[in-house]
Amino acid sequence: IDNGRSWELASVGLTSNSILSIAKDNKNNIYVGTEGEGVFYSSDIGISWNSINDGIGRKEIVSIAVDQNNDVFATALIGGVFVLKNDETSWTDITNDLTSPFIEDITIAENGTLYIATYLGGVFQYENENWHVMNSGLSDRIVQTIAVNDENEIFVGGIWGGVSRYSDSNSWQSSNQDLIASTSTVLLSRGNEIYCGIEGGGIYRSENEGESW
Repeated sequence: IDNGRSWELASVGLTSNSILSIAKDNKNNIYVGTEGEGVFYSSDIGISWNSINDGIGRKEIVSIAVDQNNDVFATALIGGVFVLKNDETSWTDITNDLTSPFIEDITIAENGTLYIATYLGGVFQYENENWHVMNSGLSDRIVQTIAVNDENEIFVGGIWGGVSRYSDSNSWQSSNQDLIASTSTVLLSRGNEIYCGIEGGGIYRSENEGESW
């Protein structure tokens, strides 16, 4: 509550302290994904937590994202993609025809389009209740992280291929200029800025769509 200047434990009601993912909706509800205990939510800025696992089970929830309608999307490392519609209490499985079972990360663009990064399967887009593969030009199909900026430009980070950007030609292009290592473990967007965490190499920022860092 003071922009990170101080911290206190906020885990009342949590049955797992291994938190793998976190997201907040525009009502200030907080959702966390845990290792082996599913999803918990807090409506009081983390003072207390309640499980919300009907329809999803106690899975290993590696990523959570919330869209502008307050629909919550969660991905299980092995087990699929789920959505909790605004004000509902049960998750719906939307894995459908997704061909890669190992999901690493999820993000939602400003236009509401859902994207996921997978292990060995590359990148998928969710549209009209179907999954579409987006791997043209992608050199590394082990994708650990994915982010979208305010211009709906998509960036991914891989184990071996570093950072790639989805271009106007509907294919991926390398965006590794100035990065000292190829293993990108975290990507975050803020406005049109992209932040990249490199294993053993620190944090980098790009202000020009990944052309330089």
